[in-house]
Amino acid sequence: MTTALVMPSLHEPKWIATEHDPFVGKDILELLSSSMYVDPMSMYREYIQNAADAVDLATSIGVLKGRGSVEIRVDQDSRSVSIRDNGVGLARAEFVDQLTALGGSKKRGSSLRGFRGVGRLAGLAFCQELVFRSRQADDPTVHELRWDSREIRALLRSADRRQNLGDVIKRSVQKREMHPRNYPARFFEVELKGVVRHRDDRLLNEQAVTRYLAQVAPVPFHSDFKFASPIQLFLQTHGVRAGVLDIELVGFGRVLRPHRNAVPMGKSGETRFHELRTLITPGRDAGVAAITWSLDHDYRGALPSASLVEGWRVRCGDIQVGDNTLLHTLFPESRFNSWSVAETHVIDPRILPNGRRDHFEQNAHYFDLMNHLAPHARDIAQRCRNSSVARNLVRTIDTRLTECAERIRILEKGTLAEKSADRIIKQLQNTLENLQRSSTKKVIAPERQTQYRLRIERLQKLLNVASESRRTNILRTFPHSQRYVLAEVFAVIYQVEGNLQQAQSLVDVIVSRLKRARKRKTSKR
Repeated sequence: MTTALVMPSLHEPKWIATEHDPFVGKDILELLSSSMYVDPMSMYREYIQNAADAVDLATSIGVLKGRGSVEIRVDQDSRSVSIRDNGVGLARAEFVDQLTALGGSKKRGSSLRGFRGVGRLAGLAFCQELVFRSRQADDPTVHELRWDSREIRALLRSADRRQNLGDVIKRSVQKREMHPRNYPARFFEVELKGVVRHRDDRLLNEQAVTRYLAQVAPVPFHSDFKFASPIQLFLQTHGVRAGVLDIELVGFGRVLRPHRNAVPMGKSGETRFHELRTLITPGRDAGVAAITWSLDHDYRGALPSASLVEGWRVRCGDIQVGDNTLLHTLFPESRFNSWSVAETHVIDPRILPNGRRDHFEQNAHYFDLMNHLAPHARDIAQRCRNSSVARNLVRTIDTRLTECAERIRILEKGTLAEKSADRIIKQLQNTLENLQRSSTKKVIAPERQTQYRLRIERLQKLLNVASESRRTNILRTFPHSQRYVLAEVFAVIYQVEGNLQQAQSLVDVIVSRLKRARKRKTSKR
């Protein structure tokens, strides 16, 4: 008989809350500024995004009746940049708290674009001083806050590990109240003083800034762009407010979307847009996840990067997320992405841009959107392939028709031996029949098919005439005793030369000299 051993039950201890406050180190500030934004131009996008939100808020509460505007001043002499909007502004009571709070934006959960509360620090890594100014209509003064970037960098380099994030902010941030002077009654402004030289100094290059904002900012289309109104109507129908800001670089001009009716393609001329396609992508809950528009053209090849429109792009709140390569993996061959001109506007609030706004948070709603868009990327790729096939076919047909015309002209001169002429006539007849079949393929545009049909019919008539007239060729003017010899000589030239056109040129020279010789001989008599 055996006796089982019974172990006493053990009770696990309960979890209890920690009793001390967490330590937030100073290095977190570097992660939220210089390490956050790889491309320095992203700084402009962040401040324009905040301006757009301020304008939307001002419009919604009725303090802004007209259009939102942003004024950008770039001063290369003083190495400064200022960005001022006519949005709602910040009141004195909330000015300091809101501009020193990190990761605590009041926008989270709203329809506004920015909600993480770190974008305002985007310029901190690219200047010596970052200054914010604002005023609301009932404020008697202008509020100003300065982040001293030099002091921050010195504190971050310090080996003192006892300093926390709060200590750094207290030592590097100052505030003051200013007389309104020539400032607007309501505005918000960010100024970067002592902009550091980065790469090719793009931050102070007005042309580079304009080209960047034309792609990413919520600005209007150009008035000459014929698809501007249809696109705008399509977006408005689905609740997308596009082109809400008028952005101007003082002394350089207004910023507009880069789309035009045609794209220069270098030596091959230009490619023109001829059709607008639209797409509505459903969400998981029977709503709309995103809407997409694309422009059809002749798909000659990859659009040049200088056009600023190449690639399938994605926008959220009418601000571009990432760059023109964001969706290139949807295409069977990624190269076809640069052949396309398309934009997807995200509507579902559960499809969120990531912190750097260079991509999206990877969740089920984002993956659903990609699965819906993939077939349309394949459709664009197929149009690219069809266009490539059509261009090659057109190039081949044009070349062969030119060759046929040259051979018929040679036949018309009648210098070929009879057997050679018969062989070429038969070859031409077969070639024209084949070209007639090739020119009716679906990949070739109907109007071009008509052009080819008329050209082939004309060449067929010329071939029939040349076939009949060759019996009275140029050799008939020579004595019978010379005809056979000349025909054999010409036959050897055509055979040896290989290039029929060059052979004909040589034959023409021989005939011309023989005629002149006969003429001189006749005149002496």
